[in-house]
Amino acid sequence: MSRTREDLVAVALRLLDSHGLADVSMRRVAGELQLQPSALYHHVASKQELLGAVADEVLRRGARPRGAVTWDERVVEVAHELRDAMLAYRDGAELVSTVIAFGLGATQPLDDLTAALAESGLPESLLPTAARTVLHLVLGHTL
Repeated sequence: MSRTREDLVAVALRLLDSHGLADVSMRRVAGELQLQPSALYHHVASKQELLGAVADEVLRRGARPRGAVTWDERVVEVAHELRDAMLAYRDGAELVSTVIAFGLGATQPLDDLTAALAESGLPESLLPTAARTVLHLVLGHTL
């Protein structure tokens, strides 16, 4: 039976939620899919890439319609969405924080915060720092 990258991510996400981040391994994902671990490398280059894809999926599943009008309401909305998405899965905050720290994915929250803060009146040169500050506040609070 042919497997896809999405199959790997779905199994890894299920393992994350049922057993925790420490038990998400390439060997365990392969076993769940009844494959040899080497077969996974046709879809992902490394465990880190797989974890990045899982973090992106956690955030994608946690996305919700946004209706905030002002920039500060949008910042709060993005922060709540991020926190809720991470708390929806066991070790979700640890996974997303690790993936962000190592630059392996999960870039959408930072992009969304930067966009929301763009209308705040802050100088453009401070936007990346302000967005990262809010992001790290949410990550730290959630952890």
